[in-house]
Amino acid sequence: MSQGAVALALIGLLAGCAAPEMLVKVPYRPDGATVDPYTIATFKVPVHLFDPVDLEPKIEKMKLQRRADNLFVLVDQSASMKGTYRGMALNVYAREMFRRFNRSLPHVPMGGDAYRFPGDTGGQTAAATVYNADQIEALLDEGKTLPSLSANNLAAAIDRVADVMVNTPGRSALLLISRWETVDRPVLEAVSRLRQRSKSATGFTVQPGAVRWTGMQDVGACIYMMGVGNTMSRLPIDQPESCGFSIAADLVAQPRDMTHYVERLLFTGPADTDGDGIPDYLDRCPGSAPGRLMTFDGCYRFLSDADGAQTTGMAPERGGRP
Repeated sequence: MSQGAVALALIGLLAGCAAPEMLVKVPYRPDGATVDPYTIATFKVPVHLFDPVDLEPKIEKMKLQRRADNLFVLVDQSASMKGTYRGMALNVYAREMFRRFNRSLPHVPMGGDAYRFPGDTGGQTAAATVYNADQIEALLDEGKTLPSLSANNLAAAIDRVADVMVNTPGRSALLLISRWETVDRPVLEAVSRLRQRSKSATGFTVQPGAVRWTGMQDVGACIYMMGVGNTMSRLPIDQPESCGFSIAADLVAQPRDMTHYVERLLFTGPADTDGDGIPDYLDRCPGSAPGRLMTFDGCYRFLSDADGAQTTGMAPERGGRP
């Protein structure tokens, strides 16, 4: 037998040894497959661009403390905002970021107001008032503009708002919404003047003639900026020893991020009335004496006969939870 014949015989033998293909036997059911009617109900629901997260339950539960009593906002609508960003006009983008910020504010009483700049010679002069988030929301929803200041640039707008901030009782926060590139030397000098005026009762500005100004004594102002544009930009406005920080608008555009931003801007941590390191909303034994070793629920770790029983019902000779 030739070699070719042998090879063919081996191939046939191997093919005969191959295991048969295992098939899954499924009974035939002609009525087993159905197609549900296509529903378009989802597409009839209005699409909300921004649904804010309610911060008020957290404020109530954790007894968050107020960082600022007054809120002032400056929204840049100047010529520097005529470019585009993410397929949208910069001035529209800045306005939308402010709208989201305003909608995320909790309903707590605050002084202050929101303004746009620049304004014509008939623009308003900033005046102390009450920050009304609902009224501002109505203006934005109706397509109306914010009140304008008689200021042609950001530095001038900061100086005008500073006149009101230092005459408004309590601590104030100033939010700037503009492009990163608008922060030049005059803006940094205006920010420095505002910080000085919030900490010193009197002072002066070096100009061709020395101009005296009034301020507040050791109150301090928190200055924030929501920058439109490059998300990696940072500004010399931020100073370690001063209150406030800058952040890119893109990083707080979503509901949870914006609510967290509002919380950081207006509130500090939970209240701790007795100063034992345990916040009030977790403290089961309020009114603890300072300098004592505490449990995680705010009660004395070790008790003496002089302490008496605490409000948790612990026996005097035992520490920890009852």
